[in-house]
Amino acid sequence: MVRPTGNLELTFRECTMNDYDWCYKLSEDNMRPYVEKYWGSWDSKFFTDNFKIERTRIIKIGIIPIGFYEIECQGKLGIVHGVQILPEYRGKGIGTKIMEVVESEFKARKVKTSRLRVFVDNPAKQLYLRLGYREANHNDAYAKKGTILMEKSIK
Repeated sequence: MVRPTGNLELTFRECTMNDYDWCYKLSEDNMRPYVEKYWGSWDSKFFTDNFKIERTRIIKIGIIPIGFYEIECQGKLGIVHGVQILPEYRGKGIGTKIMEVVESEFKARKVKTSRLRVFVDNPAKQLYLRLGYREANHNDAYAKKGTILMEKSIK
């Protein structure tokens, strides 16, 4: 799938086991400061236990991988488990395009609600608000200090 973003053409492909180390490193580089700030220390086992290759797509510009996203559908609920982009590609509209792709996938699967969790001070929170996500007031098993649950209706 190809999606233009300004001068950048994004392509998406299935994640493979060969991508695991790269996805881990990108997640650690991007999320470690938040994890350490709110939860105390980075736990590589958390990533290992929760990252699912079969629900992950690699994002590329040309032949260069620049990020990935991980989603899951549970009936009418679509869950965005993670969106990670290399720092040098942020602020170029790529996050918006990725979320458009995610929401298109959800719509095709008859999902009615998209849900994600974000650290309260992560700049991505502003992107999600701009795209129509709102803070949800759910007491869920995954609630963790420093994060908020956000939802959006998919139409």
